[in-house]
Amino acid sequence: MTATPVAGLPLYRRIEAELRQRIRDGDLRPGAQVATEPELMAEYGVSRATVRQALAGLVAGGLLEIRRGLGTYVSARRFEHTIGGFYSFSREIERHGLKPGTRVLDLRTMPAPDDVAEALGVPAGTLVVALRRLRLAGSDPLVVETSHLPAARFAGLETIDFSAVRLYDTLQER
Repeated sequence: MTATPVAGLPLYRRIEAELRQRIRDGDLRPGAQVATEPELMAEYGVSRATVRQALAGLVAGGLLEIRRGLGTYVSARRFEHTIGGFYSFSREIERHGLKPGTRVLDLRTMPAPDDVAEALGVPAGTLVVALRRLRLAGSDPLVVETSHLPAARFAGLETIDFSAVRLYDTLQER
């Protein structure tokens, strides 16, 4: 298929937009290999430089990734979330249609370092429960998350298996 230029729109932008639409429509799924540069050159009747410019825009936008020696692939879905106010990782992952998971990396009571004490509005050295977790979407690791809670207010948290129960649910129930 040879792309026809749209007035005022460079050809590489048209190719970029068409590939973006294929990804959005699910014709090119995460992990799928994109046609090679020579294949795209033949499909659109353009030079290698034009194809590379179109692919570069999609790579810069996080939709494609180049694997040296292997080709160009559709990137896995990325999760973007600005944390402000209440935030539940599990619910956010579920909202994206995936199964959330958690591996507890560390759970202990400790004196609050200065930065943690300031964030919690407690004196430095106040005992806090520190919960460090690897958060998963399906089997894919996404983020390491550390939560600090005043130990006096949330007594007994260090005895709970947070790989099996949700922190916020536990806090609401107690």
